[in-house]
Amino acid sequence: APLRFLSLCMAVLINNCVGFYNHKNFILLLIYSLLFGIVFTLASLPTLLHPPIPRIFLFAFLPTATSTLLLLPFTPFTLTLVVQNRTSIEFLEHLDSSPRLPPLYTYNLGPTANVHSILGSNPFLWALPTR
Repeated sequence: APLRFLSLCMAVLINNCVGFYNHKNFILLLIYSLLFGIVFTLASLPTLLHPPIPRIFLFAFLPTATSTLLLLPFTPFTLTLVVQNRTSIEFLEHLDSSPRLPPLYTYNLGPTANVHSILGSNPFLWALPTR
């Protein structure tokens, strides 16, 4: 049970539970981390294609490329949950429930209202970590 709690609360990634008041910040963390990883990896390709590769470069490239590969499937999954106004905890709870029971999404307001409830009503502020 403690291991499951850690995975549900994203303690491995950010050492904090993701709830209503920090959901936007977590989404932005994922998106910005993924974008940085993609840009860094693409910008590193010329260095990788022309040996010798500096050892210090590998210390930066390997962790960044690895985390980018891990974020590639996780970020779209999380954005899907945003559109449904669900958290990963609710997603996992539904997986644990009886398959005969219909899923209850008590906070689902529709895709547009769901995104507004998490990111805010002003689209110009969506990219900023504000509430």
